[in-house]
Amino acid sequence: MATASTSKPSFGGRNPLADWTEHETFVLLDAWGDRFLKRGRKSLRSDEWQEVAEKVTQESKIERADTQCRNRLDTLKKKYKKEKIKLAESRDTTSKWVYFRKMDMLMSPAPKQPGLSCGVDSGEFVFMNPKVYLNRANGLDEMRDSPGNSGSAEEEDSDELPPKRTRMGKERDDGASFRLLADSIHKFSEIYEKIENSKRQQMLELEKMRMDFHRELESQRRQILERTQAEIEKIRQGDNEENDLSAENISG
Repeated sequence: MATASTSKPSFGGRNPLADWTEHETFVLLDAWGDRFLKRGRKSLRSDEWQEVAEKVTQESKIERADTQCRNRLDTLKKKYKKEKIKLAESRDTTSKWVYFRKMDMLMSPAPKQPGLSCGVDSGEFVFMNPKVYLNRANGLDEMRDSPGNSGSAEEEDSDELPPKRTRMGKERDDGASFRLLADSIHKFSEIYEKIENSKRQQMLELEKMRMDFHRELESQRRQILERTQAEIEKIRQGDNEENDLSAENISG
């Protein structure tokens, strides 16, 4: 009996059903990530997982079941958490893992801005949104979305909360927190500067429009005065001609 693996040749002993190429993995992350974000970082429904599997199958030309996609994503989540812990314990700010940037974009909630969760310019621009905190909770819930997680409940329940470390590890965490705070303040200052520049640009445009309006208004006013003076002059000339004719008739 022919197995499903005959649907695509195997190169170098690779089992296409068990192994995932980099391209297939990114297709999976794109398909799952789009639905994950649209649902507000909530777990996907069964029919949505089926759509993800169909998308991966279409791109990879290999029949992928939704359970295979769930298991692959579960593996990626576990690897992602390990990379997060590794970065927190070291002085590195970036991971060499090829999928880290994509996973971090999908799994990490929007960064908190300590002390800056308020409006700018009397509420015209709001920097933080209450949905951020809901998305954070939903993001943690999604970490338990895939099968195979029941056997590692202790690991999954500690999402984004690394275990207790030594004093040195705590100092490194504090350093990472200060760097995150500094980066957040820097990003906020950039956003504020962009807002101020935008307001200045709008004020310049409004001032230009006001000057153009006044010039146009002044031009129309002069035209009206000129036409009025011309009409008055015509009326005066007409009166003078009538007076001259009347004087000639009387003298005649």
